[in-house]
Amino acid sequence: MAAADLNAESACGLQTVDLNHDDYPDLVVHNHVKDASTPLEATFTGTVHGALIRNRRTELPTFGPHLSQMIDPGNLYTRKLEEEYVSAAITLPADAGNLRLAWKAEEPRGTKLQMQVRCAVSKEGLAGARRTGPAGEGTAFQTDPASLTLPLEAAGFMQYRALFTSVDGGEWPVLTEVEILRQ
Repeated sequence: MAAADLNAESACGLQTVDLNHDDYPDLVVHNHVKDASTPLEATFTGTVHGALIRNRRTELPTFGPHLSQMIDPGNLYTRKLEEEYVSAAITLPADAGNLRLAWKAEEPRGTKLQMQVRCAVSKEGLAGARRTGPAGEGTAFQTDPASLTLPLEAAGFMQYRALFTSVDGGEWPVLTEVEILRQ
């Protein structure tokens, strides 16, 4: 395949990501300008079973290549298609009893949102507390609402962690609300 087949005009970056969800990476060419004046869009070149197809491409609107090149999709530190949000410390009432974790979220095709909690007697103790889910340490709540079956009576503070997972870096779950409720 020749560079002309990729529509590579002053190309300054390439990226591979599965944009069409066929389990094969597609090629995105980040173009700069044509004839020193006309800004170009990025070019998405599709694949069939992993092989690039000549003249099968889609122009993607961009603001130029500078904000979209040289970084693979995913978490900046791990490159995994995972991001997390850790809440501020939540003060539990002395008579917390049984609690329920409830949330509202959208999970577009293939994305996933999971929740974990950790409890401690003090705010400072949260940093060393283990995150837990329905089956204990290392597991995560995947359905809303989730009953919290932790030793909450021994805890004064709680934190939740939302783990967002994407299949391609293009779509992510959207968390809009989290509540800690009495059962």
